[in-house]
Amino acid sequence: MTRSRIVGLVLLLVGLAAAAYFILLRGPAPVSELGKLLQRKPRSLVLITVDTTRPDHLEPYGAENVETPRLQRLAREGIVMERAYAVAPLTLPAHTSILTGLYPPQTGVRNNGTHFVPAELTTLTERLSEAGYRTGAFVSAAVLERRYGLDQGFEVYDDDLSKFRVRNPRIVPERPGEFTVEAARGWLDTLEADERFFLWVHFFDPHYAYNPPPPYHDDYRANLYGGEIAYMDAQIAELLSHPRIRRASGMAITVIGDHGEGFGEHREQTHGLLPYLSTLHVPWILWVDDGPRGIRLRRPVSQVDLAPTLLDLVGLPVSDGMAGRSLLLPVLPERSLYSEAYMAYYTYGWAKLQVIRRGRWEYIDAPEAELYDLWRDPHELSNQLERRQEIANDLRRHLEEFRGEAAPEGEQEHELAIDEDMIAKLRALGYLSMSSPRPSVDGDRPDPKAMIHLHTTLEQARDFLIENRYRQAADLLEGFLRKDRTNLAAMADLALARLGLKETDRAVEVIERALGLDPDHQQLLLMLARIEGNRQGGDKALALADRVLELNPKSMSAWSLKARMEARMGHKDAAAATIERALEMDPRHPAVNAIYAVTVDLPAGRHEEAERRLRQATARDRFQPMPWRGLGSLLEHLGRHDEAEMAYRQGLEHSPDEGSLHALLAVLLARRGHPDAEAQLREAMRYESEFRNELYVSLAALLKKKGRREEAEELYGRVLEVSPTKPEARNNRAIAAARSGRMDEALAELRALTDEHPAYSDAHNNLAVLLLSRGDLSGAERHARRTVELTPAVAEAWDVLGAALQRQGRPREALAALDRSLELRPESWSAHLNRGRVRVELGDARGGRDDLEAALSANDLLPDAYFELARLYDEALGDRGQVRRYYRAFLDKFPEDRRAAAVRQRIADLPPPSS
Repeated sequence: MTRSRIVGLVLLLVGLAAAAYFILLRGPAPVSELGKLLQRKPRSLVLITVDTTRPDHLEPYGAENVETPRLQRLAREGIVMERAYAVAPLTLPAHTSILTGLYPPQTGVRNNGTHFVPAELTTLTERLSEAGYRTGAFVSAAVLERRYGLDQGFEVYDDDLSKFRVRNPRIVPERPGEFTVEAARGWLDTLEADERFFLWVHFFDPHYAYNPPPPYHDDYRANLYGGEIAYMDAQIAELLSHPRIRRASGMAITVIGDHGEGFGEHREQTHGLLPYLSTLHVPWILWVDDGPRGIRLRRPVSQVDLAPTLLDLVGLPVSDGMAGRSLLLPVLPERSLYSEAYMAYYTYGWAKLQVIRRGRWEYIDAPEAELYDLWRDPHELSNQLERRQEIANDLRRHLEEFRGEAAPEGEQEHELAIDEDMIAKLRALGYLSMSSPRPSVDGDRPDPKAMIHLHTTLEQARDFLIENRYRQAADLLEGFLRKDRTNLAAMADLALARLGLKETDRAVEVIERALGLDPDHQQLLLMLARIEGNRQGGDKALALADRVLELNPKSMSAWSLKARMEARMGHKDAAAATIERALEMDPRHPAVNAIYAVTVDLPAGRHEEAERRLRQATARDRFQPMPWRGLGSLLEHLGRHDEAEMAYRQGLEHSPDEGSLHALLAVLLARRGHPDAEAQLREAMRYESEFRNELYVSLAALLKKKGRREEAEELYGRVLEVSPTKPEARNNRAIAAARSGRMDEALAELRALTDEHPAYSDAHNNLAVLLLSRGDLSGAERHARRTVELTPAVAEAWDVLGAALQRQGRPREALAALDRSLELRPESWSAHLNRGRVRVELGDARGGRDDLEAALSANDLLPDAYFELARLYDEALGDRGQVRRYYRAFLDKFPEDRRAAAVRQRIADLPPPSS
């Protein structure tokens, strides 16, 4: 053999050795070597799932513009899967596959919000729990709430998002990682030192909208998504620093993503719609305390491989039914990996997209199919379908075989009856899922790839809705529907925009057009029911709520609406029965408990029980407006106005766009004479979606007190114009008649109103006032008592009652009523004036003086107060200087008063003041 051939052979052997070493670190072979490098034995497990995290934004995957030192350390000291793929670009389907080792066609979980994990599926957690592991899960987003079934096997499943602040109050269904970590560390503190555990912690922070806390917001101002990831990495470090993890021997930690983010690739800004690698390539790092260091695996793996890998790692048998494969197997044959994107189907009725990957090739089954060579084209830019038909045909055959094996009985879907509360949470997170799982369309379903520009339009319209920019949203949606006329999601959004613009009739037109396409669309039926309820169409609203309950007997929104309408229509027993049925299904539901407190506990006089129930409801879900409304109204009813104001303000902290809370706070401030009342009333009017009489009436009354009579009368006229038959409008009409001197007309209107609506306390109160002014003392007493019976916290009614009793010669009863009035409203000049008179009558001259002076401090235009104070000092207190002072003030302010001549004579009769 020549020297050159020997040298060549040596170089070849050296090269082969180097290549073998390289393959061990970089190529497909290490998968079959992991079983030799990792010891199978019982050990504690920490599973960290990172939401919406692209690998190329992490240091272990080459990112240079984001610092992730804790993940970098795990990667450096562990194993990095470089080509890990998600089963779907959605959180719930991906996590279901992670925890079951099954693909979506096998789990039946294909969408966020509308599907759930059935109890018959066995999860990784259940296997570990059976083996004696302590199990705890701590999730950070509403799409993983326990209602979706991933709590199977967990002794603790912490999905309580309400206790913690959110950085953006509009994005309600999430909690920042620091609070999730705090809860997880608290659970770890409860474990005994010798207990093995499985801990799952889910981080949601990188999800849209990107808004990291300081200092990450400032440090990553030009890359807020990167700031969220850097913040998340710091929270992962905090979690892993816990002594039960940091000091424990026999520990395995794995970090895996659920899906990525589009960032404009293939024209998708976020995720969920398209099945490209921008949203399906995910990070996966495995660290084992006694395992190999610095291994990077390039062979394609799937999220379904995680559960069998962890079971194998801790020495538990892997079920033959799992689709995934343990990466510790001695031989891992080449296989196909499956992914899908179904959100466009469930949201818009567009086509379902399925993906099969095998080796270097990726085939996307769609109306317009695609084929990509991922080795040469990792960004999927060049469709090879026409050039490589034989490969496409082969992959299509593999996909058909997979479908047949995974779902031999056809498509599996475990549908959950979605409630409107959950729809709102999904929308807040950017998911436009609808309550109807199969939107109606005619003909072939559109290819989502060809429709992505319309999806982008809907995302922009949704942002406009969140920002209350209703006109811009409506214009966008009208244009959208000219291109996609049967899109129910767009119709629902357009109806919301029309309501925001106070175009109720146009909103109803849109809803009815959409219901023509899908008569069973729960979200639209409830929207229409709510509109009809606000229009006083109680029977129609009830019928619509009942229709939703036929479709979805577990719809808490429908139960709540039905109970509210029954109570409003005076069917108290029916309302109570409705609420009790709802509570049997969901005893902790915040809105239903709030309705129970207001419609059952409160009328029965169970004030403490009502308050307890409402406070529990606000604690369970701080972002639900109804419990805050109920709590504030109850506290007002009890006369605890400061606490009521605080309840409304706390509710607005969590739901800043909730018009009803703005309205209640505004009316309360107006009643209390708060200096900000006018501004708050006008702000509440800006938020109202339906005309609210009480706002206009309160503002009119406020303006009238300020002397702005013309503005006030215009507002009263507006109320009568919009709703002339409403009790509130008739009440206001009576007030206007009385102020115009048409007293008989006012009395007739109020008497008719109290007969027709005996539970309308405002009418009773106003009738009591007018009857008192007419001298009908027994009538004034009767209607004042009815007012305080209905609404005990109305200070004015107690005042009228006290005045009527005093003038009927019952001063001690009058004093008790006036004391109550001043407890409720200490600043009331009228009650002070009346109580002053009663005290004088009862012989309490100094108490009478104090009340009369307090009345003048609140209102210096009270001739009776000046006159009676002067007489009190003259006859009982013996201070002629004060007599002269109050009589002169009386003459200065009221020279035309009928008592003026007598007062002048009394001043003349007073001896001159001593020098």
